[in-house]
Amino acid sequence: MKQITIQQIKRIHTLKNLANLDEINYRLLLNSKFNKNSSKDLTEAQASVLIQMLNKLANKDRATDKQIRRLELLFNKIYPNEEIKEFITEELKVKKTVKQLTTKEASKLIYILEQIEKWKKGQ
Repeated sequence: MKQITIQQIKRIHTLKNLANLDEINYRLLLNSKFNKNSSKDLTEAQASVLIQMLNKLANKDRATDKQIRRLELLFNKIYPNEEIKEFITEELKVKKTVKQLTTKEASKLIYILEQIEKWKKGQ
């Protein structure tokens, strides 16, 4: 069996952080699913399974690509020379990039921008 690759180890730790998985729960996951204490002890195939699992956790409730495109399109149409990160921070009171938004947050921002667009058309 092939051992885990360096790239897989890096990907696992990146996804672990994106999924906000603390060290205790991460170790519990490794132990319960693979009977291992460290990702370095996984095989390449096991690492692939873990990466898929962590991907699902990390992307759970993330804004969809369609939402992101709609949000960026509306924002750039209304505020062509401004930074979207500032808009996100101002409206949601959190510092996030577009890719870090949840589906609920993206929906809220899209709604706000649609209302601004309607208001501007009515002027």
